[in-house]
This record gives sequence, structure tokens and C-alpha cells, in this order.
Amino acid sequence: MHERLWKLNDPDLASIYAIIDRENISKMEIVHKVYEVAQQFGCVTKVEIHTASVGDDAFTEMNIEDSKGDEGKRPSAALVSFVTSTLDVTQMHFELGTFCVDETGGERWMARGVTLSFYIEPNGEEWGFYIDINTDLFVPFRRVRDERTERLARLNAPKLKRLIHELLRTFQVVDWEWEYSYRGLKEYLEQIG
Repeated sequence: MHERLWKLNDPDLASIYAIIDRENISKMEIVHKVYEVAQQFGCVTKVEIHTASVGDDAFTEMNIEDSKGDEGKRPSAALVSFVTSTLDVTQMHFELGTFCVDETGGERWMARGVTLSFYIEPNGEEWGFYIDINTDLFVPFRRVRDERTERLARLNAPKLKRLIHELLRTFQVVDWEWEYSYRGLKEYLEQIG
């Protein structure tokens, strides 16, 4: 049996905060753009929307937890209807799933590989979002950096880097910064091509 070199869920791994120009985007455009970018990464596995009137449980939707079907590739009719008809949406959270290569060399489905959290206060001066990286399988050398973990990083990190780049480009981000990152992840992503 192989030793697992990575953590499945690590919410304190890394986070990027980005500011978007609210004058150039609507709530519905955010939804469509998330699904568009997610298709290049895998798919959207969960959506959670908060509103000022209802709170955290205003809308929740789970999708099939693999990217082989069509579910999670496009926003559902229920999601489109909810976002279009609800005026007091304050937050939208999207969990993105993707396939990664694990320590055995096989594909592993990561249903919560990355979470995108949009803050779209109706009267807020700026809209922003967090890119939360939830598994160290993308760059799995937190505990030890050796040939095995370097191999996993070479195979998985480019997918994460492409996702980050595509999100910043697609949402025409005005400004962004790493909120936090465990030592090595940010630097590693900056080094790779």
C-alpha cells in the first residue's frame, strides 16, 4: 500500500483575494463565467448562495461528483432562476472538482479541489472573490519535498496555475493578492511555466 503524500481537505492551505469591477459584471455573468472557467478545470460540484433576507441557506445545489457527465458543466435552470429573481444575493460559493494524479500514478477525483467565494454586496463599493485551494495534491510537498512529491507537483500544479490565471483574466480582476499560502506553494506556482 502506498503512503499518501497529500491532504484531501486542508482549508488553511492557500487563498487568493481578487477585486473585480462591479460596473462591468452582473451576478448572472459571474455564474456563467464560473461555469465557463470550471469546464477547463473539471466542473462545479456544489453551489451555495447567501442572501440578506434568508442568510446562509438561501440556495444550495450539489452536482455529480465527477466530470464525466454534463451535470456541473453548465448552471442549472434552478440556479439561473434563483440568481435572476433574487435581488439581495450577498455571497456565492462554488466548489470546483477536478482530476489529479495521485501517488500511485492514477487519476483521483477531487470534488472540492478549489472553492471560489464571491462577495457581491448590493451596496458595496467593490465586489471581490477568494480562490481557496483546498488540497495540497496540487503541490504536495508540505510534509516532505523529495522525488515523489516533486513528481506529483510537476503533474498537478500546472492545472492549478492555469485555473488561477484563467480566473484572473476572465473576471478582469482590478487587483489581487495572496491572502496566505503555506511556505513553498506560491513560490512553486510562480516558477512553473
